[in-house]
Amino acid sequence: MQELSKEPTGILYLIGRAEKVISSQLRKTLKPLGLSLRHYTALSVFSTHQTISSAKLAELTIVSPQAANELIKDMEQKGWITKQPDPNHGRIIQIYLTKKGKDLLIGCNNAVADLDAHIFGHLPEKEIINLKNHLKRVLK
Repeated sequence: MQELSKEPTGILYLIGRAEKVISSQLRKTLKPLGLSLRHYTALSVFSTHQTISSAKLAELTIVSPQAANELIKDMEQKGWITKQPDPNHGRIIQIYLTKKGKDLLIGCNNAVADLDAHIFGHLPEKEIINLKNHLKRVLK
């Protein structure tokens, strides 16, 4: 029988702990910019996908459709996104980043890049590249 270690050390445990620390640091970084972590994630998704429906946003940001709709309403009121009917499907509404949303995302991306450098800057570049590649493979 295998002896229990004093502290969990499995990969899933370590990734979970890292996620908690990183999420906390991201929230602290984004708060002065007026964004929550959900806002930043949604803006990033909108930027990556150019146009997207609220259902797809919910799927990609891992929130309920209701939470995605509330997020969209909030972001639209703040002028970060705009909604337009899909020209091919009248019932589908596509969501786009506004200039204000794009500018905000640029500022956030810069702040997050600084945080990334702070957290991982002590690692050699080769290790950072390897870590990114391993994480991408895990996500597939």
